[in-house]
Amino acid sequence: MFIEDPSASSSLGESSGKVFRFPVDHEVNLKIYLWNGTPWSLEVDAAVNSTNEVSSWFL
Repeated sequence: MFIEDPSASSSLGESSGKVFRFPVDHEVNLKIYLWNGTPWSLEVDAAVNSTNEVSSWFL
């Protein structure tokens, strides 16, 4: 799965005009993967399961 870097310039060479709170670190981005599926067969050192902290979807 490839997700385009939101801070990258458009195909016309123009920036999107967005200002990001933190700078993009391409070295770190190469180490992060989004996984959609069961994690049981992954050979990894760590896995993060993000949750809805507010649980607003229960309301």
